[in-house]
Amino acid sequence: MTIDMDPRTAPLGEMELDPAPTPLVTGRMVSLRFLTGALRRRRRLWLGLALLGLIIGVGYHVAVPPQYSASSTVYLAYAPGSDAAVESANDLAMVKTAAVGRPPSRPSARRG
Repeated sequence: MTIDMDPRTAPLGEMELDPAPTPLVTGRMVSLRFLTGALRRRRRLWLGLALLGLIIGVGYHVAVPPQYSASSTVYLAYAPGSDAAVESANDLAMVKTAAVGRPPSRPSARRG
């Protein structure tokens, strides 16, 4: 129990005091053994949540396939003293080739 009234203003006999002080609660140190034991006790919960996350991740990957995009910029420099009209015609012929103009067939696994 706690003090019901202020001891300075309460008349004698109407005041209740708690004779026993509240104990100081000290916890033990949390060890790795304690944590692994707690995880083992909830093993089914953690495994179920991991399986649920795997199912959601695979389902998302199947439902929303990745969309790849790419872009590139080519900077062309002409040799000094060359004819700009000839060089431009060569560049235009190179851009119109099938190897440059076609979209990529599929994304490559190699990165570099």
